Amino acid sequence: MSASSGGSGGLSTLARRADTSSDGEASACLSLLEDILKTRQLSAVFQPIVAIGEGGILGYEGLIRGPLGGPLHLPADLFRVARANNLAFEVESLCCRVILERYAELSLPGKLFLNVSPMALELTQFDAGVILGFLEKRGIAANKIVFELTEQIHAGRDYALLRGVIARFRGMGFQIAIDDLGEGYSSLRRWSELLPEYIKIDMHFVRGVDASPVKQQFVRSLNDIAHTTGTTIVAEGVETEGELRFLVKAGIACGQGFYFACPDANPSSTLLAAGDTLLDHASWSLPYGAPTPTAHPGQGV
Repeated sequence: MSASSGGSGGLSTLARRADTSSDGEASACLSLLEDILKTRQLSAVFQPIVAIGEGGILGYEGLIRGPLGGPLHLPADLFRVARANNLAFEVESLCCRVILERYAELSLPGKLFLNVSPMALELTQFDAGVILGFLEKRGIAANKIVFELTEQIHAGRDYALLRGVIARFRGMGFQIAIDDLGEGYSSLRRWSELLPEYIKIDMHFVRGVDASPVKQQFVRSLNDIAHTTGTTIVAEGVETEGELRFLVKAGIACGQGFYFACPDANPSSTLLAAGDTLLDHASWSLPYGAPTPTAHPGQGV
């Protein structure tokens, strides 16, 4: 999940129009972006990725937020302005540092799924000493990091080149995930070319899957391929008990979504009490916007 959608009205609109609006609006967004880079005005939030069979936490996806209440608060707006001003790599690098530092501070269990672009991997593939030194200084092992490649960013890239880049990082201990599988026209080719350790199913195929035979067949087929390739599937956008029940029945390994927990700056390191299961307590976590449950506090809803 490379960027979050939503937000309130006018402030976010300014950023969305930055590359087509007046010079004044574009200049204001650029000035704000430069200030964010200079003063590191970014914060990390984390959403758990759940092993849905037993309710344990596989890890967390690290997400970024800009200044609260500003036009670049949401990552979609932040990166839109960054790309329009040729600052995408600088912004992405800062995002990764902020998320990694916060992940280390919180001592979160499990793996960290870190959104990165193939461009960033290509530009940093020969900086092994710098990358591993940064992690070692913060007590993070490389094998706890999963680079999550977004579907849209690596569309049309040279697969041979990208496989070589990925091989270098795998040699350091990192793992790879492909985000939003099913969103683009060449999803299955990317899977077969890159052979990632994790695949994240686009939330379109998860929303309402319990009531859609077509989506159910799609998810089952992906799970069959995953068993063949040794890939772990993560179903994104789980929001209801019905969706969860189907995923468990279909044998999907992991899930992520508001049903379990919303992105939070201080996420819980556990989801359930000892001996509980997700389906025993199917009502403890509610979709985003519902009243915060009281039986299991601290889940970041």
